[in-house]
Order: sequence, then C-alpha cells, then structure tokens
Amino acid sequence: MEDVRVAAAQTCTLVGKTGENIEKTLRIARQARERGVEILCFPELHIPGYWRHRDLYLLAEPVPGWISDEMVRIARETNLTILAGMAELGSNGAVYNTQIVATPQGLAGKYVDAQRKCPPLTAQ
Repeated sequence: MEDVRVAAAQTCTLVGKTGENIEKTLRIARQARERGVEILCFPELHIPGYWRHRDLYLLAEPVPGWISDEMVRIARETNLTILAGMAELGSNGAVYNTQIVATPQGLAGKYVDAQRKCPPLTAQ
C-alpha cells in the first residue's frame, strides 16, 4: 500500500473576504505541497470565513460555481486534493455548510443530502 501525506490546515479567515481567503488558501496549498502533502483539508466555512449569522446567505454560492472553480484552479496549480468548507446556496434557496473536494482533475464532489450539514442556523 502506498503512503499518502494528509494535512489539516487550521486557519483564521476573514468573514466576507472571500477573494482574500482564496488567496490565503493558495499560499497555504503551495507551502503544503513543498512539504510533500497530497491531500489538504481546510475547516468548515473556511472560504467565506466562519460566520454563524442569519445573513450568511449573502456569502453563499452554488456548487459548482466560481468558488469551486477557484479551488480546482488551486488544486491544479499545486497538484493537491483540497477539501474546503464553504457556504453553499442550494437550488432550493437554503444555505448549507458544505465541504467541497477539488482535485487537479476537477471538482470531485461535495458532501450532500444525508451528509450535508443542517443549515448553519438550525439546531443540529
């Protein structure tokens, strides 16, 4: 069996600064790749910044969409598999705390349906 190096990134991202948070993700991914990491995991709501507020929908984006496209771009540039948390705007208009999986080959998936977490403002 082949060894795989996995890293968990403990980060502090700024609420509502999605573009800056994506650039921070790229910097961390580059550092991880230099250290031989193959799978890099970021925390929930990493991309929009962790915000438990009724206005989280303002930061939510559909999947696939521009945020998942940016994560795939970073995965391709660094040759990593990246798991990153975001606020997903579902087709039903609800906002979900979703973890996406981006690989150099494209968007590999997201946690959905039974695995999707409850909307961030409901009891879990």
